[in-house]
Amino acid sequence: MKAIILAAGRGSRLGLDIPKALATIQSGKTILNYQLVALAKAGIYPQDVIVVYGYKPKMIHNAITIRGAIPCYNPLWDCPGTLGSLLAGFKRITPSERIQLTMVLNGDVVLDSLACVPHLEDPHTMTLMVNPCSPFDEEAWQ
Repeated sequence: MKAIILAAGRGSRLGLDIPKALATIQSGKTILNYQLVALAKAGIYPQDVIVVYGYKPKMIHNAITIRGAIPCYNPLWDCPGTLGSLLAGFKRITPSERIQLTMVLNGDVVLDSLACVPHLEDPHTMTLMVNPCSPFDEEAWQ
């Protein structure tokens, strides 16, 4: 199984001037670190994780490679929507790997490894993670 983390955007809604995946939470760990640890606990190791990045590329590229994941630069990272980043990530998957299931995560979602388990057990499972306490955000729906 492969995973693609869409981490190309900036953390402006978080009030930060860094890539949102590098925002720190508990114990000073980044969201990206939490995601890679959760995926590894579920059996998807960093060498099978493609992280699509764009904003402040040097900063996030280093964070990706230090953790052993596969960096994928999206030069169109600031265009509305995530389709460009998703396509950039899929292009990094070889034709022989495309028959495998691919899990796609947004770069600003903190998840537990248990959230990955249904996808490993049933490849037809689809999960949409939302924050029901968050007000409607027009930019997020683009």
